[in-house]
Amino acid sequence: MTRLATSVCVFSVAVAAAGCGSSTPAPKTVAKAEIAEEEPEMEELAGPISVQSAIGGLSHEDVEATFASVWPRIEDCLYDGAERLETLGGQFKVVLRVDPKGDPRWAYLAESALGDRETEKCVIDAVMSRTWPRPLSGDGLAEKKFAIDAAENPVDLPDRVVEPTRRLVRQASQQCRQGIHGSFWATAHVASDGRVVAAGVAPPDEVGEGASDCIVEAIKGVRVGSRSKRPGKISFAID
Repeated sequence: MTRLATSVCVFSVAVAAAGCGSSTPAPKTVAKAEIAEEEPEMEELAGPISVQSAIGGLSHEDVEATFASVWPRIEDCLYDGAERLETLGGQFKVVLRVDPKGDPRWAYLAESALGDRETEKCVIDAVMSRTWPRPLSGDGLAEKKFAIDAAENPVDLPDRVVEPTRRLVRQASQQCRQGIHGSFWATAHVASDGRVVAAGVAPPDEVGEGASDCIVEAIKGVRVGSRSKRPGKISFAID
């Protein structure tokens, strides 16, 4: 498999994404992903240092170790996506719920600017394939933010293009919602002739994950009113 010149950054929970997604050209070699040294504030719990959630706690160190173990599979997802789509890039955040045995109940991307549903699903599958640390009590929540620099930076299309596209997608995707509330954050890669060549979404919650495939297909069926010599990228909320 040919590896593209794509640099990847990984961020711990609540760590700002400084240094990624900038206009600096991607290096010619793949940069080794490193976990940011800055750590989020944590509540003091009995026993090991932990991150406390509303429905149970998970060992912060164990969660980081599990994310590190699943990282090679996530990295493969990103590389495969970048080989299909040179403009693939942006931040995304994985959120998952873990049952008392350490098995993931569900996972979804609470944030995603990747614009490629295939890559997003690959990341979710990678996270769901692992056994996670057992929560201190009940179920536990884990999350982590990542970012990838595109091999070729797309053009950010102007609002005069984005807004009409958003309206068309909102209308075309109504049947996908089936009573799901909240906003889906959509990102699409647009060819020079206005065709949507790839799209992805971040649902409002885990329930919305089930509608994501349908919404992405609706996005792909919309023609964007833009003509550019370079590939473009748009992002918008679907309410």
